[in-house]
Amino acid sequence: MIAIIQTAIALVVIYILFSIINSMLVEAIARWVKMRSKYLKNSLLELFEDIEQRKVASAVAFVPKLAMQAKADKTSFTEKILDTSWVEKWKIFNKGKIEKIEPVVFAEAMVEAMLSGNQSDKIDLKKLKDLINKQPIPAKIKEGFQSLLLQIDEEKENVIEKFKEFVETWYAHFAERLKASYKNHIRKYLFISGLLMAMAFNVDSIYLTQYFHENPQARESYVTLGKELAKDSIHIDTNALISFVLANKDSLSANQLIQNVLRNASTPIDSIIQFSEVSALPFNVFNWSKHRLMKADGKPFPSTVKLLGLFLTGLALSFGSPYWFDMLRKLVKLDA
Repeated sequence: MIAIIQTAIALVVIYILFSIINSMLVEAIARWVKMRSKYLKNSLLELFEDIEQRKVASAVAFVPKLAMQAKADKTSFTEKILDTSWVEKWKIFNKGKIEKIEPVVFAEAMVEAMLSGNQSDKIDLKKLKDLINKQPIPAKIKEGFQSLLLQIDEEKENVIEKFKEFVETWYAHFAERLKASYKNHIRKYLFISGLLMAMAFNVDSIYLTQYFHENPQARESYVTLGKELAKDSIHIDTNALISFVLANKDSLSANQLIQNVLRNASTPIDSIIQFSEVSALPFNVFNWSKHRLMKADGKPFPSTVKLLGLFLTGLALSFGSPYWFDMLRKLVKLDA
């Protein structure tokens, strides 16, 4: 039973190390193509755009004059929000990027977009209701805001400031759902990248399981490393790792990649590097010359088993390092 748990720990350590590299790679590409910014904007467009209006827009798109008129008649509410001074200030604060918008900023921007030049101190409850009804947003959202307005005591509270509080809370809930949705969206890219990495470095989960189960010394090395990692999350110098990969792109091996990750990590694993040189760990397991899972009679399993092992690794890497760190801590407790 102990051998099984330790084999699982060793395998999870491999997943953690490669998940860190995989996540960094995907995140770097996502930033380059502005994936978060585009996902945020598309999500806001879906949130605020009325389905019926979208159908009408699609229908008139085949008639140029009608399409131009429809575009002139209806400006996206999302565009109005993103064009406000509040969002522009937020963009400057974030060095020109809008990967997320804080709820308080969104509330100010939305109210600015709704007022469209009207002075906020002259807006009473009735006028605010009229402004909400005039906005090009779905009826369901209008009804939700209108119901919130019933909670405002106009004689004791500032109508606009109270409405901003409602919008801030409402958007905060939306932002939480958006965060979870983006994780699911990015996971398919983590899987593709992870599968390519597994193929490039021969990270075969099935073979690794057999290797660690049959090699106690190798297993114990990774278990020792795993116990150090379980004490705290590993932090890597992203720029140093990217520079290393680019400098060695023509002859990069899994051994070199993992050694660089460990050597550029912050203190949970400094002590283990000092205690035992990284090169002493059995990284030769990733050598393509030892890539086949062997049967009891010494003959290799079919290539389909190899492909399944690589697929499982890609799938494992799609979960990300936080998931595997959590799993590692649970397994280390079982091995204690």
